Amino acid sequence: MKLVFLSNYINPHQMPMAQEFVKMFGDDYRFIATTPTNPKALLRTGNYDMNQDPCVLRAYESQENMQLAKKLILESEHLIGIFEPFWDIIEQRIKDGKILFQYAERIFKGGGMGPNALNKIKMLLASRFSPCYRHVMRRKYKGSNARPEDGQIYLLCASAFASMDFYKLGYYANKAYKWGYFPETKYYDDIDELISRKEANSILWAGRFFLWKHPDLAIKLAKNLKSRQIPFKLRIIGYSGVGLGKTYETEDLQNLVNSYNLNDCIEFLPAMST
Repeated sequence: MKLVFLSNYINPHQMPMAQEFVKMFGDDYRFIATTPTNPKALLRTGNYDMNQDPCVLRAYESQENMQLAKKLILESEHLIGIFEPFWDIIEQRIKDGKILFQYAERIFKGGGMGPNALNKIKMLLASRFSPCYRHVMRRKYKGSNARPEDGQIYLLCASAFASMDFYKLGYYANKAYKWGYFPETKYYDDIDELISRKEANSILWAGRFFLWKHPDLAIKLAKNLKSRQIPFKLRIIGYSGVGLGKTYETEDLQNLVNSYNLNDCIEFLPAMST
């Protein structure tokens, strides 16, 4: 197997990339999904269950699939992913000198290593969800300072700040690379015609209502614009997402809109896939 991609479940950010890997490697590429597609996080937005794609090995479905997943993780030429719950196999792969790439967003969202750095590090150590939890706890995988047998571990940064955050903890020095999501790009024959159809002074905020995504700031921006008598229309597409971190409830944001008397210029739209 040339390449294995390991994660919880495949999503719209990863599917176009998976399709390209299939073109490149054919049957020598597999995406290993460790959990079923989360219906609240994906299906409710109009997306289909991408775990059913032929390139996906659903490790959670049977003991046979799980054993095959472990075999592929251990024996594949290259491995990319989030490594829970396969750390024992990952460690064996490292000892065998095989290449693997951990991909991760930044660790310290909202404030970096500022005054609350100690508390953030404590939270990092305590959280089994952290992308480098086992790295910190086991004092391994420290980039150029790692043991010789750890030399084949690299970081793929799905954030402009990920390499900095990991470096501050002593990890992946000179071994971090730019990475990202690869959604399908839509091209238009006449971009000027498309722009001409757009509503003047219209603003769109779209995303899950995680606190660290700050949908509240869009509403506060609207308050500022209205106070300056600048005409505009703000539309918000989102929901209280399932995932890491606390979220605003839709009602919380609607109450904020009410408190600022912005009902005439802010509209909440249902989550959608297109």
